[in-house]
Amino acid sequence: MKRTAIHIIDKNRIELREADVPDVGPNDLLVRTTRSVISTGTESIAYTRNYGPGTHWDQWLHYPMIPGYLNCGVVEAVGSAVNKFKGGVGRGACVACCCW
Repeated sequence: MKRTAIHIIDKNRIELREADVPDVGPNDLLVRTTRSVISTGTESIAYTRNYGPGTHWDQWLHYPMIPGYLNCGVVEAVGSAVNKFKGGVGRGACVACCCW
């Protein structure tokens, strides 16, 4: 299975890239994102590189990066050890995660 994601490559430069979706591990959820928040803080700072050398941003951000950390979507698959979510059409999930 493939996914397409926005990648911030460098200052003021983005690309759409396609990649394989990793296998679902025993404690994982696979969520097909239908909506994602693009923060005017985090993503804007990352996109414009509007931060100084030696700041936490300088140490934390690595390029290329995939923006978006608050996603809503449909649970497509669940790992064997997951018991609070079920996969399938019509079941939604809102998840906060780092996708770097």
